[in-house]
Amino acid sequence: MLNGTERYFLRGVELHGLVCDLQAPAIYFDAEAYLDWILYNMRENVLDTMDVFETVTTNQTLEVEWSKLQQQPGKERLHLFNMDTCGLTTDGLEIYEASTTLPWNGIIMNDANFTGEVPLTRSMVVLISEWYALAPRRSIENDVAWRYIMLGVQLNDCITSQCKTQQVVEIKNIIIPPPNHPRQTFALIELLEPANLMNPYIRPICLPLMDQLHHHKPTEVGISINLDVETVKKKLAVIDNPSCKHGLRQESYFIDFNEDSRQCAIEITVEYKQIPVPSVLGSPLMMPVSYGGSTHYFLYGMDNNVPGEYNRSIFGPYLFDTVQSADLEWVVENVREHERPTSLPSTLTNGRVNLKPVQQASKSSLFNFNTCGKSSSNFPMPWVGKRLSNAPFFNESSCLVTLISDWYVVGPAACFEEDSQKFVLMFGDTNETAFKECFKTKNYDSCIHPAQRVSIQKVFLHPQYNQTNRANNIALIQLATPVDTSRPNVRPICLPIIDTSRSYTISSLVMGSSNFTITNVDDRYIDPVECQKRWQGLKASFTVDRSMHCVVVKPTKEDTCYRTLHGASLHSRQAMKSSDRHFLRGFSVIPSTECITYYPVVYINTDAYLDWILETMEQPGLSFDLHQVLIFSDK
Repeated sequence: MLNGTERYFLRGVELHGLVCDLQAPAIYFDAEAYLDWILYNMRENVLDTMDVFETVTTNQTLEVEWSKLQQQPGKERLHLFNMDTCGLTTDGLEIYEASTTLPWNGIIMNDANFTGEVPLTRSMVVLISEWYALAPRRSIENDVAWRYIMLGVQLNDCITSQCKTQQVVEIKNIIIPPPNHPRQTFALIELLEPANLMNPYIRPICLPLMDQLHHHKPTEVGISINLDVETVKKKLAVIDNPSCKHGLRQESYFIDFNEDSRQCAIEITVEYKQIPVPSVLGSPLMMPVSYGGSTHYFLYGMDNNVPGEYNRSIFGPYLFDTVQSADLEWVVENVREHERPTSLPSTLTNGRVNLKPVQQASKSSLFNFNTCGKSSSNFPMPWVGKRLSNAPFFNESSCLVTLISDWYVVGPAACFEEDSQKFVLMFGDTNETAFKECFKTKNYDSCIHPAQRVSIQKVFLHPQYNQTNRANNIALIQLATPVDTSRPNVRPICLPIIDTSRSYTISSLVMGSSNFTITNVDDRYIDPVECQKRWQGLKASFTVDRSMHCVVVKPTKEDTCYRTLHGASLHSRQAMKSSDRHFLRGFSVIPSTECITYYPVVYINTDAYLDWILETMEQPGLSFDLHQVLIFSDK
């Protein structure tokens, strides 16, 4: 009895969980033997909490330290971080309100990879200044064509192109620590243009640049977890490593870690439990600190685990890497002053390309130069084919091929690594633009031509094709049956075999866009050296050299955007036999499905592979041996 009511007092904790086992008696720890230890440690936790949230984060102390830190020699770049405005939640929105996104949260949006499939790994990032974001290094190691960052909150029924609360930002450069750096945890992302800090839903988080914030570990942090439809925010309690290991074992995760930079946190009470969800790559851990009369949120850590590794831990423990002094020193060393870009580096517009004669010119008999490369308003690119999945569904993919004769097509090798029997090719698919042109000119007969589906006989991957870095990403495909090229909607493009077509000017180049129309390249052409420099900044796994062409789909924000698909053709328009013809010069191996202004679409230069194409092609003959089929008689 206590104060007139019956109470229960703890006397022991069962050791083996065998209370219901009648074969042996249950064994309990005697709680009395540990009561002093329990009370002592409970007292220490209270003192730690007081230290972190009252003593360490005293306004005057932190403000004075920040002011002194900026005045130290070699700390000039600290002025790039605004401690007065960072880490403040959007006006009127609370950090743990489930319906809003924190203003420093961002997502790395991955474009389709080389095979046209969207990678499953996505990562969160945090904005740390107007020009920089921080991400886990693991997030930029996946093999994608290119990536960009989405900042701001996504409201219900908000389309990205019309959503004023969001900002799509291109990445100019990804900086990773040098090999000898003691910390290989984070990647620093330099933005091509500044984050729009006038948007109330976009604001940097604070970095714990003051040493005083590293003296004590907080007992409470917040975590932000991005889902496909919303962002979940939780209040967490930081726990020690032994407790973390015990909690993970309950979820059948048996790990042993002793690094000070690896920590765990769990949900504090049932009161704050929200959606049961695991942490995701890049989820930021935030520390609330009183600074300048208001609560600012400082970046304390980030999820840097293998995606999906701890999916069963839906209420914690959440395992994360903390931000260390070495990380912050590296960040400050690598940030720099920026000015808003007025223009991008100059491009090539009227350069002339002079090519040597091909060695296999004798195989010109395989091609019909009377009809190849002819384009019309109704069928601007009759040489384009689509790769379809085989019966019964014939689903379209993002891979295109280019018809070079009635028996052969060329396209990216990455699209045909799998069994060729899985696919068929379709030619002459009349698009919406062609139909509109037919009705406009009232020339209905010219558009009434059925599409042709053709099976694949054989795929010739380039002998030096590299699946890892996509070098020599070209394939020659032999059709099982020839296409009917007598119709205006299916005609091969010309290959530049004859000497008069070998050389061309950059200004004569045109490209096929995703709506199957032709667009002049004009000043969108980028020199391969500049092209490689840009792609290196994105830590791409491929190399751009003189065997490639590069074209920016949108040189400035005011220009029209022309999206390209995987395998879309690049060709020169030249006069031959008193008419304009199109000669194949390449097809896209690094396409763009978004309107980007900095990273060019990369086309493989088919002129560099023309001899291999001609050498591999054979004159298609009969599919059987006459001596085996016909019966000869002596009579």
